[in-house]
Amino acid sequence: MFLRHTSCPVCPSSDGYAHYSGGSAYCFVCGHFSPATGSPYIAMAKLELDSDDNRMRDMPYDSGFTYSSEAVVWCESFGISVPELIDHNVLWSVSKKQLIFPFYEENLKPLVSSNGNDDAFDKPILWQARNFVRTDKIPKYITHGEKEQVIPVFRSVSPTPRGGSVPVVIVEDCLSAIKTTRLGALAIPCLGSTMGKDKLARLRAVLGVSRPYVVWLDSNMYDKAQQISQRLSMLGCHTRVVWSKEDPKCYDNKYIEEQITLA
Repeated sequence: MFLRHTSCPVCPSSDGYAHYSGGSAYCFVCGHFSPATGSPYIAMAKLELDSDDNRMRDMPYDSGFTYSSEAVVWCESFGISVPELIDHNVLWSVSKKQLIFPFYEENLKPLVSSNGNDDAFDKPILWQARNFVRTDKIPKYITHGEKEQVIPVFRSVSPTPRGGSVPVVIVEDCLSAIKTTRLGALAIPCLGSTMGKDKLARLRAVLGVSRPYVVWLDSNMYDKAQQISQRLSMLGCHTRVVWSKEDPKCYDNKYIEEQITLA
């Protein structure tokens, strides 16, 4: 019996890995198969703890700004530094070995700033964790909270002057969102590979139709990007899709700016 989709431990897919009650799993994007290796009841219990969950759960108790060397090296491989992680309130849990991206407000209110107020980090309304535990049994990404109800937004911490309206860039993951904000864009991660119609309608209601929308997922998700773009166009938004082999996080600032600048 099918249980749910999670991110694939092998390929970049964020929601193509299907789990079944017998304990097996299969990725419909790359074909990776994981056979059942134990009790299906244990497998179901583990999924309850270590998979996407619409119910809001507390972040790990030890979440903070002291990152592991492994997490730092991974982020720096995409050109993202520790100060930049701190500026965007990215946290690290030692006990879980997770890089955590919390969101505290919706409808494009500013994210909680790094102002030394620890109480501000108590109750996010949505958070995603990137796991650094290397095992097929735990998905690469875990999201807790109603991600179709919350609009996660990354803003530039040092706004870059640009002519015209500030673009909205819809990307797949949080690191890609952080990199696109360097150019002054509003970046919204899907926290997966798509956005539902209702969420896009809410996004349009908040941001309006005067600013350009850019949808930029990796090449494996180009069809999903086109779907998002078409839905935005039907809502009256000026939108286009960027095709690239990799996610925005893999490119430098110059290339990113070239791609998100609309004619």
